[in-house]
Amino acid sequence: MQTQPPASTTLAAAASGAGEDAPERTVAEAIAALGGEAALVLAFPSQIDGPRAARAAAAAAGRVPLAGMTGNGSIGSEGAIEHGCSALAFAAGTPIGLGVARGAGRNLRAAARHATAEAIRGVSPDRELTLLLFLDTRSGDLAEGVAGAYAAAGPSVPLVGGGAGGGEPAQILGRTAHSDAVVVVAIGSEQHAGVGQAHGCRFRGAPAIATRTDGRFLFELDGRPAVEVYLERHGRDRRRSRP
Repeated sequence: MQTQPPASTTLAAAASGAGEDAPERTVAEAIAALGGEAALVLAFPSQIDGPRAARAAAAAAGRVPLAGMTGNGSIGSEGAIEHGCSALAFAAGTPIGLGVARGAGRNLRAAARHATAEAIRGVSPDRELTLLLFLDTRSGDLAEGVAGAYAAAGPSVPLVGGGAGGGEPAQILGRTAHSDAVVVVAIGSEQHAGVGQAHGCRFRGAPAIATRTDGRFLFELDGRPAVEVYLERHGRDRRRSRP
């Protein structure tokens, strides 16, 4: 029989702040909010050198495992952060698995599959899983990374994450800021986790069939040059449109 934790149980704690010293401050604050003990802390430094941020955050984390990635912005309780860091610590006892694969650009799908399998092995098989996938946008088509993660985890496992940003994007694991790598965090729970997403886009134009592509590049729609079809559907004349 599964039991729910008491309503007063704190399962995670977050912290955020601006400034060059934000990685160590926010990581320390997030862990302190859990009584000084945690199973994992995630750090998301923004516009801070990746290796420096990783070392500082890891020093503040101590023996608590650390993962995350750099970005061009971060989100905190007060809103968006341009130069700083946000951190999220999970309570001690939370089942956690970590995986990493380097040289992802050689075969991003295989790298993601390897890192995901490694992370999953750290969590008991009787637990539900949620996967966090941290990628390098320079490693190739990120859809290949998603496909590799699902090849290892299966389609029923919720998967969230994204590509690192910043001047020199980095995927963080412990004291190391990786590049061209895949870092995966597996989080175990008694019940299946829910994941939601939304965007502010609105549908325009009419559907078309992609008839010629190459990786992420789209060359033809409905058997015609893609740019012509796109502009036509939006009432634009290619001859009058600047590149």
